[in-house]
Amino acid sequence: WGGWKKKWFQIEEFYLVYYKEPTSAEAGGWVLLPGSKVVPFNSPEASRDAAGWATSFPFGFEIQPSDQSANFPVYAASSLEMTQWITALRLVARYPGVGYLHKQGGSLQGWKRRWFVIEGQELAYYVNPDDMVSKANRQGAIPLHNSR
Repeated sequence: WGGWKKKWFQIEEFYLVYYKEPTSAEAGGWVLLPGSKVVPFNSPEASRDAAGWATSFPFGFEIQPSDQSANFPVYAASSLEMTQWITALRLVARYPGVGYLHKQGGSLQGWKRRWFVIEGQELAYYVNPDDMVSKANRQGAIPLHNSR
């Protein structure tokens, strides 16, 4: 564990993205939100580490990613700020329009596991969630208009 470092956060599509400085052009990293749990440090659902930080960081919470990757702990400056972040993050985390599905491949007609997301009037798909960072990684899309 490397300790606490100040970061600047914003929600971008389905990610919580963080930056080293408010003016940084390049993201320091991101956490995929759909399917994740957002849990205050003092919650019974918090990890053991987070529960241990609850007294020192009363406005802390963690994002528990659905893919079982490492939990992402953060803390806010006030109770109000924490509540606003948790509310916003939980809205994105509950977004039902993303997830893994299997689709039939092209020429070989085999089934492939792909990460799908609703983007406007299309059901776009990627090899995995991390590929969503760039539209160039998009594997394809299925139009949804006039679908039944």
